[in-house]
Amino acid sequence: MAPRRPRKKRRISDSSAMPVGAMDADALLSLPQEVLNEVLARLDLRDAVRTSALCRALRRHWETLPSIDICIPSVKQAPWTVDCVLPRYSGRVRRFHVSVDELSARRLDEWLLVLSRRGGVEDLGLSPEPHEFFSLHSAVFSWRCLISIHLSACHIPPLPLDFEGFPVLKVLCLVDVNFQQNGEYL
Repeated sequence: MAPRRPRKKRRISDSSAMPVGAMDADALLSLPQEVLNEVLARLDLRDAVRTSALCRALRRHWETLPSIDICIPSVKQAPWTVDCVLPRYSGRVRRFHVSVDELSARRLDEWLLVLSRRGGVEDLGLSPEPHEFFSLHSAVFSWRCLISIHLSACHIPPLPLDFEGFPVLKVLCLVDVNFQQNGEYL
């Protein structure tokens, strides 16, 4: 007996039979590129990355957005998420808010240096959980675009000699920070 041939699949032209994700992807892809980028940039980072699952055209679209916000309130997710996002995203990070624990404190210098190479961020927020002090990298003093700084329980390094301030800074919130005096933190 000869083997059976697989049956050809019928194409269904009725849009009501399309999966919901496909209809969402079609609606998103029908938007002008600038509007699509703005919509995705306003999403939470996790949701922007999740759009990759909607269709092949959106698979890596979040990586090419003009800017993103990295806001990770969970200490457990911070190191893994930031380490996955920063190497893949080459654009500008607008907001960087991370809860810092012992593990992420060891990675923080590298993250801040990567952000410095991209021009810095507009809104920086770092707070430790549990309440253990961490050291801020001096690269932050080169970020001319900082509008808002929220730092909690950290050691502030000495200001670089060429530091001219933050020209567009509007919000400065320092809670339980240490400044060096005579080379030591007090």
